Amino acid sequence: MLSQNERLPPWRERAFVSLAEAAAIAGRSYTWARNRTVDGTLEVRRLSMDGLTLVTVASLAKLIDEATRQRPPVSFAKHRSRRPSHLTLVVDNDWK
Repeated sequence: MLSQNERLPPWRERAFVSLAEAAAIAGRSYTWARNRTVDGTLEVRRLSMDGLTLVTVASLAKLIDEATRQRPPVSFAKHRSRRPSHLTLVVDNDWK
């Protein structure tokens, strides 16, 4: 166990992270991370039959790096130039 003064190295310098850590690093839910292990996108290792499931950092880094290469950064300036959508509120006064 690590004491309070000791900290883990940054996640990219480790060999494994927990499933919950992998989800947090990717900014996604635990269920999303678990589903990535089922479809083989994230590679996992089990410490024992009843033990903790650990995600390999290599597979997590690959997933994140590929996702950032495929998606261009969001430009909020583009969204500001759009006109706001107009909503119409309809009230039924005869509702009983």
